[in-house]
Amino acid sequence: MTHYDYQLAAGHDNSGNLANVETTLPAYNDRQTFFPRGRGEFNDGILKILADGTTARVGFKSFNWPVDILTYEQWDYLQSNYCTGSGISGPVTVRTRLVDGTYANYNATMILPDPPDTDRRFVAMRNVSIRFIHAEAI
Repeated sequence: MTHYDYQLAAGHDNSGNLANVETTLPAYNDRQTFFPRGRGEFNDGILKILADGTTARVGFKSFNWPVDILTYEQWDYLQSNYCTGSGISGPVTVRTRLVDGTYANYNATMILPDPPDTDRRFVAMRNVSIRFIHAEAI
């Protein structure tokens, strides 16, 4: 049973292969620990001050999935299935929750947390964020 409808698929424009992250990521001790808290974590672009003193948003949307616990096994799964080569980022199609509680699909580049930069505990990283940049609604 899933709690949320956060979904991922490798590559852009791949809505037909979206799969719920709660059922695809490895569970720890037979318990699913991966629950993104991504609702409302959107950034609509960089705020620029224009010559006349007004402001405008430029660039691409981005958003985060804050995660309380990300096991190293889950990180390895995300890295090997969704990232390019041995890097920590790659193009994905993502279904995420919006501020109003509904869900929408985006093409984005997923960036995983870098393990040396995180609050590490034995088998997991705590209080990390998975970033999605260059997000475009599809």
